[in-house]
Amino acid sequence: MRCQNIERILIEGGSGAAGDLERHLASCPACAAFQADMARIRGHFRVGMPPGLPPALDARTKAAWRSDLMAPRPAPLPRWLWAALAVLTALTAVIVYPIFSDPEIFEPLSFRTAAGIALLLQNGMMLFFAPILLRTLKKLPGASRFES
Repeated sequence: MRCQNIERILIEGGSGAAGDLERHLASCPACAAFQADMARIRGHFRVGMPPGLPPALDARTKAAWRSDLMAPRPAPLPRWLWAALAVLTALTAVIVYPIFSDPEIFEPLSFRTAAGIALLLQNGMMLFFAPILLRTLKKLPGASRFES
């Protein structure tokens, strides 16, 4: 047997052809050392890690999970907000399409192209942050105008 086959058999924990395995290990010091290393590693796995968490850490972890599960979830955003964001997205596409429909790759950046890129970035940021901002505003006192 070749050393690669012996290493594979030892890693998988199988016995393979027991006679061939034993003869190879007796005649090959590298594979015998590999077998000893594998036995030492497996021994560390058997006795190394404790079976559970320390009781104080376990109790704190469970308490944190329970408090997170019982925490109130934010209210869903109103439908009118999603509709407004969809309209703004469509409007952005209508405004920006003519700017990028015929780009000249080797042309220097024109004001028109820069304005289009700025508009895309602005609306992209708005679409990303608007739901977060509105959820935050709902929590402020006097923010009842954002209620659905």
